Amino acid sequence: MSGGYATHRSGIYRRRLRIVTGPGWARADLEDDPHRYGVEVHHDGADILK
Repeated sequence: MSGGYATHRSGIYRRRLRIVTGPGWARADLEDDPHRYGVEVHHDGADILK
């Protein structure tokens, strides 16, 4: 396709979801080929604190 539009990418597209927890916190990361997003939350066992 022309005009500045991206063409279809061939091959493998990689995606990873990682979740890690500990006492009072949890972290999740979503990663694919061009991006990486993450969030970390802190809690007291009932409510999210941060």
